[in-house]
Amino acid sequence: MSSFNISGISSGIDTNALVEGLMAVERQSVRRMEASQTRATDQIKAWDLISSRLTDVRNSVNAIRTGSGLSSAASTSSDDNVLRATVRNGALPGTYQFRVTQLAAAQQMSSAGLASGTTTTGAGIARITTGFTQRGLSVVSDTFADGSHGIELVSRSGADLTVRLNGVSQTVAIDAGGQFSLDDGNGGTLVLDAGAAVGGGGALQMGATNLTRITTTADTTVTNLVSRLNAAGGPVRGQVIDTGDGTNASHRLILSSRDTGLANAADIDLGGLSLFSGGLSTIRGAADAQLIMGEGAGAITISRPTNSINDAISGVTLDLVGTDLARDVAVVVSADLDARVGSVQKIVDDMNRALSQVRTATRWDVEAQRGAPLVGSSAARDIGNRLSAVMGRAAPAGGSMAVLGQVGITIGADGVYRLDEAKLRTALESDPAGVERLLVGTTDGPDGILDAVHSTLEQLLDKDGRIGTAKEGAEATIRTLAVSISSQEARLELTQQRYVRQFTAMETALAQLQSQSSFLTSALGGGGLGR
Repeated sequence: MSSFNISGISSGIDTNALVEGLMAVERQSVRRMEASQTRATDQIKAWDLISSRLTDVRNSVNAIRTGSGLSSAASTSSDDNVLRATVRNGALPGTYQFRVTQLAAAQQMSSAGLASGTTTTGAGIARITTGFTQRGLSVVSDTFADGSHGIELVSRSGADLTVRLNGVSQTVAIDAGGQFSLDDGNGGTLVLDAGAAVGGGGALQMGATNLTRITTTADTTVTNLVSRLNAAGGPVRGQVIDTGDGTNASHRLILSSRDTGLANAADIDLGGLSLFSGGLSTIRGAADAQLIMGEGAGAITISRPTNSINDAISGVTLDLVGTDLARDVAVVVSADLDARVGSVQKIVDDMNRALSQVRTATRWDVEAQRGAPLVGSSAARDIGNRLSAVMGRAAPAGGSMAVLGQVGITIGADGVYRLDEAKLRTALESDPAGVERLLVGTTDGPDGILDAVHSTLEQLLDKDGRIGTAKEGAEATIRTLAVSISSQEARLELTQQRYVRQFTAMETALAQLQSQSSFLTSALGGGGLGR
């Protein structure tokens, strides 16, 4: 509304206040609509809070339905200085004995002594390959661009070989001599020899390899070579170290495989650079981790390229940190009852918070004679009714348990769910399969009670469900009222202008009358009219 100012000096009436009073009456319909908007906004906020609580219930229910809640396990190791074990959900209880005989290691190569990192390498090509030996490959020639090139042998059919170079597939032909060429798409060619595998009667092994190449000039320093090698991001990284031996050749170029394991050992060819014509020395050879289970001829050796092994025992990750050739380390995997009880307790707690939120949103305050945002909402009442009904249902026949009360979940007269932890622990210890069947059913059988709870929650939280529909109704109300308020405000603006014009006209007329009265009074008092 625009501001206004009307002088009441002629009438003696506070016309500004009078217009304000009249406009306050006129604005009553707008205030009613604004109040309705506020109520609708509060309803949306209430629905959002309820949705958030119901989402918490769904998440805690899913923690059990997806197999994690009721299959929590714990692990211990008899010697954490040699072997540490962590479990994932679904790990099977048991005791496992391991003897760690070797840790996985990354290959490390060293140059002879250098004066400093600024020593020049000489012009040539530094070439590093990984996986070539395992695949039966060797480099004949290459004019590829500098950098790291991923080369994956995908499949072979006769003389045709499908290769993925830097993620792009191409099919090449293996010639009679066992050689084939790859085109990098930029004019570069790599000629590889598979003759040792093909000609020797062996099968060319499919899998991933890598070629990293760096071209140097007469001015390239060792530090620059290291920088470019690391920037290429290949499987080998470099560094220059100072041994501090007090000589004028205290520096070394160290090349290390980024990953541990024999499969990640690299063939490093720096012979084309005059500085390294004498080759490199191995200071640490690549190695696979090795564990032994059992004794004597029946012992089993487990080898992996890393010291973190997550596929030897289902659900268990073994982290190797040391070796002990003479003594076994015992790994004990057991059911984690605390975690399993905790996962059920979380469902109970989240359900109570959700139902409490519904009660709060639908409460009528007798003393204040005022209702919460969703008081009287049938949609809100329906949420509590549906959840109570599904929680109180019986599981399909066939299991040893039929209702939640058998695992300690009950509801009181106050509508609050409670968990008897002792009863649940007893059920989990004596009949874990029965508890699982009651709550989540079986893979090829009927669903459990929590599956029905989840289905109900999905329906409630769906954008077309009760909550989504109720929110959309409130949002539509806000939009409709906004249009009506805007229209009313425009009308009120015109009404105010009309009142201002009318009172201004009144004040003007009164001023004229007062002026005329003053003139007549003055004239009659002075006898001016009789002369």
